[in-house]
Amino acid sequence: MIKKMAIAFLAFILSFSCFAQDTNDITATNKAIIKKGFEDWEKGVGNLFPIVADDVKWTIENYTESTEGFISKPIVYNSKEALLNSDLKTLYAKLDGIIKPKLVGIYADGNTVIAYWEGMATAKDGLPYSNTYVWLIEMEDGKIVKLTAFLNMNVMNKLLNKK
Repeated sequence: MIKKMAIAFLAFILSFSCFAQDTNDITATNKAIIKKGFEDWEKGVGNLFPIVADDVKWTIENYTESTEGFISKPIVYNSKEALLNSDLKTLYAKLDGIIKPKLVGIYADGNTVIAYWEGMATAKDGLPYSNTYVWLIEMEDGKIVKLTAFLNMNVMNKLLNKK
């Protein structure tokens, strides 16, 4: 009886160690995928869009000042196509080139990856564009399925509103 209990307990413990190994593998894989995307983007040989799922939910947190204080008006895109046909076109029309990222930090746990990065570019009027971003990313099968972006919207809106 004690031998059977010991074997059952050992099997129970081993099942958790296998789960921990799977979670560690998923964490490492997802972190590596996002890191490689940023490295390619920084080198000018790629970006993250190849790993964005077609049905991605991409949210930009947009805190706006009003007479009641700051209110949140998130901007949500429910597909890769909607995102690519969004204000991104307006943004890149205002820039002389692309936003070049500098990955400051990357953190992962399972299917969740957090990327903290700085983006720099030059506007068509010659003035610099510089913003800081935090992206909360959810991964599934090597693809970004959900992303919530936090950035300084005052800086972004200043660029978007240039003539």
